Amino acid sequence: MTIPMAQAVVRSLAVNAAKGLHRSQRLFAEMLSATERQNKELADEWFSTALDYKIEWERELDRRRRLGITDLPEPVPHPDQVKIDMNTAEARIQGPATKEEKAQLELWLGRKTMFEEERDELLEDIRAEDDAKVRARMEEDLQQVDRVLEIIEKLVERIGY
Repeated sequence: MTIPMAQAVVRSLAVNAAKGLHRSQRLFAEMLSATERQNKELADEWFSTALDYKIEWERELDRRRRLGITDLPEPVPHPDQVKIDMNTAEARIQGPATKEEKAQLELWLGRKTMFEEERDELLEDIRAEDDAKVRARMEEDLQQVDRVLEIIEKLVERIGY
């Protein structure tokens, strides 16, 4: 088994710290403290950036509404999709975060609509069909469409809606 050198060093340090070697315990505690401090700094920076983004885009969208500006594109992510928790100082994006993700979401939502329309048509056709064999095939098709819709729902949820 091979592992990267840095991982091997950290693992060795952790093992020695667990064995009670004081120098390893001190070094491991210092390393852990520095890592946690850096993670906290990154989290604070992300929170501040997300909050500023949300505030500035809300102002801009409000300005556009007041002036009747409708020909400019919406921001991605939309400020409504930037969720801020002031109690925990956490920020997350709920929805597409890039233009590519937004395009992918729109594609899947379009396909979902298409399959929902096909499902509705199949239901109407099944109700109107008198031949039991034909109706059975249509019901199989309906089950297939329902499976596709379930898959699309999972994809849409994964993208963030």
